[in-house]
Order: sequence, then structure tokens, then C-alpha cells
Amino acid sequence: MDRYYNLKNLLLVPIEVLVRDLEPRLYLAANYLENIDNGICVLGPSHFINNLAGKTKIPFLYLAKAYHLQKSFYTNLKRLNSKYVIVDAEGGVYSKWSEANNPRGGCDSKYFNEISRIYFWGESSFVDYKKRYDKFDPEKQSLLTGYPLFDLRKNKFDDYYRSRSDKVEKPDNYLLVNTSWGLINNILPMEDEIKFENGSDHAENVIKTLHKFEADRFLIFLEGVKRISNEHPNLKIVIRPHPVEKSETYIEYFKSLKNVIVSKEGVANEWMVDAKILIHTGCTTAIENFIGGRDSICFVPNCDDQFVPYVPLGVSDVANNADELSLLIKDILGGRSVSADKKKSRMQLVKTIIDNQDYDSGQKIGKDLVKLSLELNQKDTFGLDDIVYWCQSKDFIKSLYRKIRSHFYGNRDLQRRSAEKFIKLDFDQVSEFLCYLENQGITTKKISIKPLSSSAFALYIK
Repeated sequence: MDRYYNLKNLLLVPIEVLVRDLEPRLYLAANYLENIDNGICVLGPSHFINNLAGKTKIPFLYLAKAYHLQKSFYTNLKRLNSKYVIVDAEGGVYSKWSEANNPRGGCDSKYFNEISRIYFWGESSFVDYKKRYDKFDPEKQSLLTGYPLFDLRKNKFDDYYRSRSDKVEKPDNYLLVNTSWGLINNILPMEDEIKFENGSDHAENVIKTLHKFEADRFLIFLEGVKRISNEHPNLKIVIRPHPVEKSETYIEYFKSLKNVIVSKEGVANEWMVDAKILIHTGCTTAIENFIGGRDSICFVPNCDDQFVPYVPLGVSDVANNADELSLLIKDILGGRSVSADKKKSRMQLVKTIIDNQDYDSGQKIGKDLVKLSLELNQKDTFGLDDIVYWCQSKDFIKSLYRKIRSHFYGNRDLQRRSAEKFIKLDFDQVSEFLCYLENQGITTKKISIKPLSSSAFALYIK
């Protein structure tokens, strides 16, 4: 057993959607460890990390993506003199309708005062929070930082994602179609989705409204993709469904087309760096692609800017129907470039939503996490073997099993959706990313990795 005893500062990092959350969270962990002595980070599936938070006997920072909804969780935080911080994975990508009717974080939270820090993507989300929360104290609880995902989409990371090409089976020439039909094609039936989102009348109204918007357009979208497949037989059409979507819908619909591939392999940027064009339905990948300097088309039939997230829409060419989609693809493949004025207006739009255009968000948040961690004033040291013991004890494993079982309530669709959101985190994924940071001089300290389970790891510097 590893015996490294001089640890004091513990950062817990739960991961919900592996392909979206892993690398931004891992980048934050690396920047945290780079700037603190005697630090350790544990990252893994949400259930594992939440269980560890309930079993550990030392103060910690908990790096969340949103509010935790159980009072007992915050009670445990107070008992251990720990801190809860939020780096939202979806903090800047919303539609106008959703912002008005279902804003991120809701309109009130009885646990708002339990949050030590919220790291805001940009000025607009910061201003929005101040309007909606009477109890919000921007001086104490907030920091404008941007989001680390967009650090990783800058061109200096392109070589890393291209180096991972052997991890996914990519064709030589392809158009990339990133879909986000998260209600009409959800693994979870709509009735179960309403229950999962607390079953309230408000949740039902929101979900049914958005479901209808998608239902009216989904088949037209599929027909449009089929058309471009037929028009470009020498190009592959790679469809990457959102993690909550059913892949089999696309596999069945396009089964007769030899140049269509449906895949959930890899992370978005591994595909985007080499795609001729990104076609999307209003998701964050359009912003990522724009930051990387590449072309995107938003294809939502009869596009309504009240319901399609306005930033992905604003940084893309827009196709309302199959004819417009066909013409845009031909123009872009033919060498058409975006005008300087349009690029400038798109950059201005992104700047209001995502602040880290000219600085590194991961470094800024990492240093603030160190500040918060030191405020815990942890005097006693502990060992890596203590962490290993807690995570491998019979009591921990039994408790973890009970939490997972109670969460799913025997719902196989919910089990499947959770499994597809977090397929498996392996040692090589973590190691390759951290090695790249070190080799490029982005971090200067060698980070050691200790497996705690098949998908959870402790990171520390010897």
C-alpha cells in the first residue's frame, strides 16, 4: 500500500458526463495541485465522490457543477468545516425561453448560503444571478473566471486531440453532426424525465414545451441529414448523439446509407479538429468549434431563436431547412470564408458569455481553489493510504451500493442513461492528459495517480 503521509488539502471532484466534464475538471485539478503544497485531488463518478464526502473525517473542497439538493449533504459539510464551490458545466448556453422560464439554478435556493464560491462563465450570467438571488453576495461568493473547457479548445491543444485519433475510429474526410435532441430522443421516456426533475407542475410544463418543440422538427432534421449524405457520397457523415440520446434511433434511420457513421466514442474535440464542417442543433460544441477557428452550421428546422440556445446559434451559419443546409455546405466546402465584420460580431457575443478569451480559466480557478483550501486551516496531516482505506473498506462499498440502488429505483432506462453519461474512466485517459500538460510546460510538477476503483483516482504530487 502507498504510504504518503504528508497530505493536508483535499479536493473532491465528481464527474457526471464523462465526455463533457472529464478534461475541464482534470485541468482544474492539475492547476490546483500545481499551486498548493501537500494537496490531493480525488475525482471519479458522482456517486463515488459523494460517498467519500460522507465517509471522510477531514475537511475538503467539493467542486460541483450545480447545487446539491439534499440538506444532509450540507450538514455534513458544516460538520467537517468543508466548502462547496460550483463550476457550472452548462453556465452560458441557454435559450431565451429557458432563461425566462427555467433559468440555470432556479429562481431561489434554500441552500444558497451554503455555497462558498460560484465561478461564472461570463458577465451576463453573473449579472443574471445578482438579479435573481436576493441573498447573493458577489464580493464573497463569486468570481468571474470563464470556463476551463474553452481553454482546452484553443489551438494550442489541437495537437493533443489529434494525437488521440488512434483512440477513435475516424474516417479521412467527414462532416460532423453533433445532435442534442435531448427530449424527443432521450433514453428516458418523457414521463420518467418529469419524475426525475422532481415531478412538479413547473417541471412538467417546461419538459412538455421543449419536447413539443423538438417533436415538431426531429423528423425534418433526419431527412435533411439523409439528403446531405446522398449529395456527398464521397464524404462520411459522422453523427455524434448527445450522451442522453438513443443512438439506435440514428442507426436504424440511416442503416441503408453506407457513408453514415453513428458514434459516441471519444470527446467532441477529437472529432471537431479534423471535421470539414460541424453541423449542430444548438449545443456548446458550436462555441468550442468557433474558439478553435472552425466553421459551424446550426441546423434546426424552422429555427426559433426563443428555443435554440442563442450563443451556439449566433456563432454559426443557420439552416432552417434542407435546402439552406445543402447550399451552406457547398459554399463552405467550396472555400467561402466568413467576413471580418461577422467574425467580430460573433466574438463580441461570445465575450459577454465566456470571459476567458484572453486568459486561462483553469489557472485562475485553480489559484482561487488553493486560497479557499488554505482557509480551511487543516492542521493535521493524513496519508494516501487513509484515502485508499476509506474507499476500499466494506462499509464504504456497502454504502455506495445502497446509494446507487436507491437513486435508480429499479428504473432500467435511468440506469442506462447514467451508464452512457459515464461509460468508464480509465487510467490511460487521466495519465495521457496530465502527461501532455507536463510535456508542454503547462504544468511544471509531475502528478502521481493512484487508482481507488475502476473509475476513480487520487491525484497528488510526491
